[in-house]
Amino acid sequence: MKHFKRLYLKKGEEKRISFFITKDDLSIINKDMQAVVESGEFTFMVGTHSKDIRVTEKIVITE
Repeated sequence: MKHFKRLYLKKGEEKRISFFITKDDLSIINKDMQAVVESGEFTFMVGTHSKDIRVTEKIVITE
């Protein structure tokens, strides 16, 4: 989990949210202690909790 924000909605209420994912958000620390972004597939999930995922989006990093 990289980011988390709790939203409070009334029953039946809907709200549109947006957020930006930066290259730094996808970085990991390698064995040389350098922040790098590895090639591969990343999955973004949004839900009410970890067992109730409502939206899933995948992206592929090629470089």
